[in-house]
Order: sequence, then structure tokens, then C-alpha cells
Amino acid sequence: NDRHIAEQANQAHSIVAAWGAHGGREVDARVSAVMALFAGRKVYALRLTRRGRPWHPLYVPYDVPGIEVGRDAWSRTT
Repeated sequence: NDRHIAEQANQAHSIVAAWGAHGGREVDARVSAVMALFAGRKVYALRLTRRGRPWHPLYVPYDVPGIEVGRDAWSRTT
């Protein structure tokens, strides 16, 4: 999966993180691994939860422009 994620990210105009508020340490470990694939790229979120996780797009209005976040933004969440 990582190879496909990296290939698509390299072809994408923008990378938008949008997995929502659910998850725990196991999700955080995977998030860190996937975010490492985006080295040198800007990563965006449509909105952030109170805990700093990117909102799932289902819960965000269609006209939200998004915000740039650092690649390591979610390596600190629990």
C-alpha cells in the first residue's frame, strides 16, 4: 500500500489529510508512517478537531478552503 500511496502523492496537486477524530495509538503509528511518505510536500486539512486531528470531509462544508499543516502535525496526537 505504501508504494501506491507514494506514487499517487507524487502525482497529486495537493495532499489532504482527512481521517477524522477516531483512532488511538495504532492509528497514530500508521499516520506517522504515511506522513513520512510525503517528505518535501505540503499537506493540508480541511479543518482540525479540538485534538488537532483532521476532520473527515463528510462533516466539513464543501466550500472550506483547507489549511496547510506540517507533515509532523499528527505525530504528537494520541
